[in-house]
Amino acid sequence: MARSKDKSNSASRSPLVLDQYPPYLFHLITSHLNNRLLDRMRPHGVTVQRWRVLMVLMNGDGRTMTDLVRMTLIAQPAVSRVIDQMERGGLVERRVAERDNRIVEVFLTQHGRDTYWKIAPDAERHGIDMLAGFNASERKQLSELLRRVLDNVSQGPAAAEEE
Repeated sequence: MARSKDKSNSASRSPLVLDQYPPYLFHLITSHLNNRLLDRMRPHGVTVQRWRVLMVLMNGDGRTMTDLVRMTLIAQPAVSRVIDQMERGGLVERRVAERDNRIVEVFLTQHGRDTYWKIAPDAERHGIDMLAGFNASERKQLSELLRRVLDNVSQGPAAAEEE
């Protein structure tokens, strides 16, 4: 009986409107941004995942694999593969942490730093292009709103329901 009730309720409801559904819009934005970024990175021989690692390490060298997973949003097995590839390419090196020899940290090599600085202008242009037509006030407001969205989604579903 509950099944037929569900069918009648769903028949009278409208579907979510895609161009007004934030998760769908975020997915489209992310997909387009990653594809365009990959186009910019390809001539440098760098993938989007490698660029994320380069950026994280340039903003704080000596990260653990756990840090890299959390900060790059790349799954653990994929981060390990990316670091292996980057190490073979001379971009990063692993070192045992001075504070605890059970911990391995990842550091940029000089070649990794040089590669970062070679790519940085294209990455900066990528960020500028995505906000074309936004004035300074709109860019600031967008950043604030996106940080609030990030806070909401990183707290999990229970936090959003409480408000």
